[in-house]
Amino acid sequence: DGGKCSKVGAKTKSGPSITLICTKVGKTLKWKKLTSSTSKCGSSASGAFTHAPFNAADVAIITNGEETNDARFSYVWLKDPATPMPIYAPADGVLVTIRHLTATKFFPSDDYQLVFALSLTCSDHFRFNHFTAPRADIKAAYQYGNLCSSCFDDNGNPTARHVEREIPKVNVAVKAGDLLGYTTGTPTAHDWDFAIQISEKTVCPFSVLAEPHRTTLLNLLGPKSATPGGPPTPGYACTGYGARD
Repeated sequence: DGGKCSKVGAKTKSGPSITLICTKVGKTLKWKKLTSSTSKCGSSASGAFTHAPFNAADVAIITNGEETNDARFSYVWLKDPATPMPIYAPADGVLVTIRHLTATKFFPSDDYQLVFALSLTCSDHFRFNHFTAPRADIKAAYQYGNLCSSCFDDNGNPTARHVEREIPKVNVAVKAGDLLGYTTGTPTAHDWDFAIQISEKTVCPFSVLAEPHRTTLLNLLGPKSATPGGPPTPGYACTGYGARD
């Protein structure tokens, strides 16, 4: 557990009862211990995403990453920035990475990045950035308290990246539909990032959701120029994904 490996999703035994899975931690691949909830690894991700990651009524608009900032993600803009948005697991999964960004004068928000491996496949992931209030057991999986894993100065310049701090203390298992916590997004724009990775490449995350969630959330897509709170553009293309995480 913690040793280097070479292929994401590969499995091996450590003793008679412990199974390890090769997991991406920052830019490094490491063996991590699987929980009993991940015993079905090796199946297809098809049909795994049975729940919406958020309520459509809480969203002003969704923008594509390539039009907003980062092509790996979709950007979800809160309708009411004063009301924390509940976030749900879109599929069964297990927490494999937890990254902590502490507040600075440039970015006055204490938030987390959470990556969950699919329980069915182990090589596919769903990911949330700018998660400001994870539920208690998920937050407790970060072993370094108020210390940052990705650190920035008060001018917004990166100062350090502690990849070793991103390994969860506990691989928290979640079921599709479980409440993961709440977020108010970034401090100024009040948006947050969502991604799904299939076979090591990001996809339009809403395209793999089960109906009616797929259609409902695709209809919230709009261009970057639309102001938060403005009407979405039904049928706007979910494009620009496919980047490697």
